[in-house]
Amino acid sequence: MKKQEFLNKLDDLISKVKTGVLTTVDENNRPHTRWMSPIILRKRPGFIFTVTSKTFTKKHEIEENPHTEWMIQSRDLREIMNVRGETTIIENASLRSELLEEISDRLNVFWKLCDNEEDIVVLETAIDEISYYKPMDCLKEKVTF
Repeated sequence: MKKQEFLNKLDDLISKVKTGVLTTVDENNRPHTRWMSPIILRKRPGFIFTVTSKTFTKKHEIEENPHTEWMIQSRDLREIMNVRGETTIIENASLRSELLEEISDRLNVFWKLCDNEEDIVVLETAIDEISYYKPMDCLKEKVTF
């Protein structure tokens, strides 16, 4: 697959499953993994977006080490994508509002932990590498950006 095909496949998969697993690394080089609600914005291809709170530990982990990895998988595990990149914390009210409009219905647990919209920041992952797996077909492909 070509780079654009990988990005299209990633967008399709995220649109279907609406969740992904984000891994960050703390100051002791220990990984931390959590479920998130990612989205690809059509006007910003090559990036994965989500939101978090300024008060959550992942924000501080990303500030110290921006290298992150996402895992997006189909519900039946027939398609799995691992996405590596550097994540930036963005404090932009307009972008935050745009993301919340798109994904707020998927943030039930998040709203229980963060009820102050002013604490919400955007996480923007610039995609460096995508690995695509179809385990049932013994297929593995990788592209670097």
